[in-house]
Amino acid sequence: MRLRLNHSSTPARIYGLDNYDEFEHHGFLKLRINYEGETKEFIIGYTKPYTKKALNVFAKLINLNQNGDPGDKLEFNEWQKSITRNKNLIVDIFDFQYSLLD
Repeated sequence: MRLRLNHSSTPARIYGLDNYDEFEHHGFLKLRINYEGETKEFIIGYTKPYTKKALNVFAKLINLNQNGDPGDKLEFNEWQKSITRNKNLIVDIFDFQYSLLD
């Protein structure tokens, strides 16, 4: 499982999940990230994007921070910008946990 903090306007994404079927098309999750000795927690929205919408086929990834409270989105976005040097780098993080929220 890998959390990728992308550059430019590409959303942060989770790859390599074993349980994509547990995710709805849109929802919220609690994300706990350990990065360079610091632990951060966020409650953010996610989207499971389609690859073929007409066939209801989803991609094997989860886009983060695309819906939800503007304050929560801003907090995660500011943290992501600090890690990616204002979105100029791609950073992969492997030490993280998440839990889906109702």
